Amino acid sequence: MPSELQQVLEGYGIRGIRLQLVTDNPRKPVWRIRSPQGEFYLKRMAVSPGRLRFILAAMEHLERGGVRLPPVVPTVTGEPYLALGNQLYLLTRAVAGQDLDYGTHLPLIVRSLARFHRAGRGFAPPPEAEVHSHLGRWPEHYRKKLEELDHFRARAASTPNPDAFCRIFLREVPFFRQQIEATLARLADGRYDAWVEKLRAEGCLSHQDYAASNLRLVDGEVLVFDLDSVTCDLPARDLRKLFNKVMKKGQWDSTLVRRILGLYQEVYPLTADERQVVATDVMFPHLFCGAVNKYFTGRAADWPPEKLVGKLQEAIRSDRQKLRTLSAFR
Repeated sequence: MPSELQQVLEGYGIRGIRLQLVTDNPRKPVWRIRSPQGEFYLKRMAVSPGRLRFILAAMEHLERGGVRLPPVVPTVTGEPYLALGNQLYLLTRAVAGQDLDYGTHLPLIVRSLARFHRAGRGFAPPPEAEVHSHLGRWPEHYRKKLEELDHFRARAASTPNPDAFCRIFLREVPFFRQQIEATLARLADGRYDAWVEKLRAEGCLSHQDYAASNLRLVDGEVLVFDLDSVTCDLPARDLRKLFNKVMKKGQWDSTLVRRILGLYQEVYPLTADERQVVATDVMFPHLFCGAVNKYFTGRAADWPPEKLVGKLQEAIRSDRQKLRTLSAFR
């Protein structure tokens, strides 16, 4: 065992250990720990101390609101996390449960997301926390994506022998550029700003990666983990990502959209104007922009060309299909 890990585990008073690396991300690896004291997960946090205090405060607030999370294990000195040099570590107790999927467990997932957002109301970060918020920043984000597409289009157009990816991108980018401009116009109609101001006053939390892979069914309840990206933002952000995850492998289905919205509304009702803000974010071509960014920034350099093209075609198909379902949000 590396000496650094040995020091960390001593800081938690854990001995007689068997370690298994379960996530080999070099920035934030995760180890599973089996010991006489029980089973745990140890994560190196790729955040600042202030950001980690924000995450821990959000977790505490959500738990008070009834959201089930993996229990955080304190150090031997009673601290909620351990600092060793410039590295921060968080230890949580392992909780056995059942994996969830978007088919069988969709009602559970949607209702638990609504409970998550309901529990996030009233959140106020402590003074020592580094506040993380996307409230009011959607227009800025949309405009940056528009500029990014223009930059990538210029690069692709100047390529002497464009590959299949660039040819498809150049053919499709005018349509998706228009979609981004349309979403910017919708954001300017006042409904987005009104919801932002409402939640700035009330307090709110968004998970940002509320996916089936980050959920477990434990004793009939949904346990939520991996809150590294938790932030203050509209519930629409998590809802849009859920729609994309459920629909992108198949057809966008207005009946299924209405079903998801209905399940969500049972727990955390949204107004008609707020549903239109959700529709605006769904309308934005997030999948297309994501696939294009991976290609042009080299973030998927290890992918073969046919995989990159396949991901782009899947994103185009999904982002085009969903436009026909937006009436369901009304």
